[in-house]
Parts: sequence; structure tokens; C-alpha cells
Amino acid sequence: MYKILYSILLEKPAHLTTPRPILRPESYNSWELFYTNYFSFLLLLGSSESMAYLHVMKNISTLVIHPDDRSTDFLKGLYKDLPNKTVITGGITKYQLQEYIETHARVILCGHGSPNGLFSVGQFSEGPYIIGASMVQSLRNKANSLLIWCNSDVFVRRHGLTGFHTGMFLSQMSECLYFNVNCSEEQIVESNNEFAKIVSKHIEEPPIVLYKNVLVEYGRLVQTNPVARYNHSRLYLNRFEPVMFADKVCQSS
Repeated sequence: MYKILYSILLEKPAHLTTPRPILRPESYNSWELFYTNYFSFLLLLGSSESMAYLHVMKNISTLVIHPDDRSTDFLKGLYKDLPNKTVITGGITKYQLQEYIETHARVILCGHGSPNGLFSVGQFSEGPYIIGASMVQSLRNKANSLLIWCNSDVFVRRHGLTGFHTGMFLSQMSECLYFNVNCSEEQIVESNNEFAKIVSKHIEEPPIVLYKNVLVEYGRLVQTNPVARYNHSRLYLNRFEPVMFADKVCQSS
């Protein structure tokens, strides 16, 4: 099926006056990796190809790396309904993990971390980070990653990665106190759960749609929830954005 789609997509559409750029599949490990990146980076695509993107996204393989930690359990809501996923919570080596990354089309990384990477939180035996500079080359092949940990934006910029990611993201009272955000425990829980629910709702959409819809829907908490207000201003997307998806974004009202 993927090869049939590829042969169709190579044809020049009537509404384009110049040949579209083509990312050849030879440099990818599988056809699904090729399609993930192909649909993510093209700037001009037709409506039928938009539907093809959504079809492919529902069938690609996703690797979730989420070190087991009760304080980040709310992040399970991001991916719990995602089909065709592999979830890694600990107990393997970095070499084994790198093999998993290279054989999956999309990667979701979440938990606690720093500008240097994703913490292992004692679930992996090789140092304080399970995702760090040694994994960057493999991650660069993933065009629609989610990197959800504190200050992952620095890691993304430093290493030239793409995907939806966060700056400092408050999810615990200790963090709120440190950053002088006056809130209740209930507001922290509300922010955490709403963020996970909203991302989960849009996780199979193209990255630009996911990002803008999260901004709109999570942004509805900003007026009443100081934790959401802080986090909302620290959500980022780094990628080329297909223009034909612009009308898929939720209205802000």
C-alpha cells in the first residue's frame, strides 16, 4: 500500500507549477519512516494527500519512552489510546533503546528531565540520562516527535531536533513553589490532566494541527489556572509546517 501511495505522490499535481520536492525513501529504514517524514516536511500538498497523511499516521509505529515514575503518571494519558505503540519504562540498555528508536517511525519521550536530556529516574542502569546526546542522531530521523520534559526546548534547539516540546513545565507543588507560582494542589492536578487529555485528543493529527489545537484548548485554562498559564507560554513546535492543514485548527472561542 505504501509503495502505491508513493508512486501516486511522485506525480506532479495539476495545481502546482513547479515539481514538488521529493524526499527519497532510500535513506530510511522502512517505508513507514519515509512516509512520516515525507508528509511532515512538504510545504505544498493537495487535500487528497492530507487524507493520506492521516491514514498513514494511524498505522505507523510509535515508540514511547516514559521512565516509570509515579510523579509523571499523568503523562500516560498522552499515549494511552494510541494504536500500534511500544512503551518502554525501564530495564533495557541504551544500545537496545537506540535500536528501538531506529525501527519506529515516531518517538514520544516524556518524564522528568533537564536541558541535557530525559532522566532515567533509576529505571535504566547507564547513568542519570536515558535520552542524551548519544541518542541525537537517531532522533533526528523523526520528524514528528513529542519531547515532554522540563526544558526539553533547550535540548531540541541545541541538537537541531524537530517536534512538539516544552520549556519548564510545572507539574508538582515543589516546582510551583520554586518558580513562585501561587496555586493549589487541585489546580496542579487540573493542569496535568487537561494537558494530557488535550494532547491525546490531537496526537494523531499533523504536528502543526496538534500544536495549535493544544495552544487553543489548553489555553482556555489560562484565565483561571496559574499553573496552566505558566506552562502555556512554554509550549513549542520546531518543524516545517504543511500549509494545507491550517484550517483544521480549533477556534479559540
